[in-house]
Amino acid sequence: IVWFIGMSVALIFTIASYFKVKRQMANAVRFEGNVFMSEKVGSPFALGFIRPRIYIPYGVDRGTYGQIIANERCHIKRLDHVIKPLAFLILAVHWFNPLCWLAFRLMSLDMEMSCDEKVLKLKGDDIMKKNYARALLSFATNKRLPAPSPIAFSESRGNAKRRIKHALYWKKPKMLVNLLCVILCVVTLV
Repeated sequence: IVWFIGMSVALIFTIASYFKVKRQMANAVRFEGNVFMSEKVGSPFALGFIRPRIYIPYGVDRGTYGQIIANERCHIKRLDHVIKPLAFLILAVHWFNPLCWLAFRLMSLDMEMSCDEKVLKLKGDDIMKKNYARALLSFATNKRLPAPSPIAFSESRGNAKRRIKHALYWKKPKMLVNLLCVILCVVTLV
């Protein structure tokens, strides 16, 4: 009974927060394609399962707009908007296990940092890294709307420090390092 109550609370909270944010974004204005702007948005996020939309705050700096949209589109392209809800469903079933909570949190952080790397690969000069890190910091300090839902993507204050450091010090891995990692994975599998 306790397990079922815990699972139900986690699922009800997530579904309620999802629909609450969806209702708040009903008046968002289409900017281009699947990108919408709203004054209620404090940090860019993608929301939706079948046709996800990207929501950004008004007044986003034109210098970082492309990077922000590239980050959110990377999530959509990688199907993170499908994987994260499935992972949360597993978490809801295993809500009593602290390792599952840790795994979900680290998976979410890895998804964000992986998309950050993809954006920085496009044009990873120092000026762009600093602008991107500044944008992450500004979104993390904006308190207009908390993280919209455990199953949507948004900048959380807890991960901001890690992501900013990662963006500032990120360097494209050398081909030799990638090759060694692939060989190590193959050897481990064998």
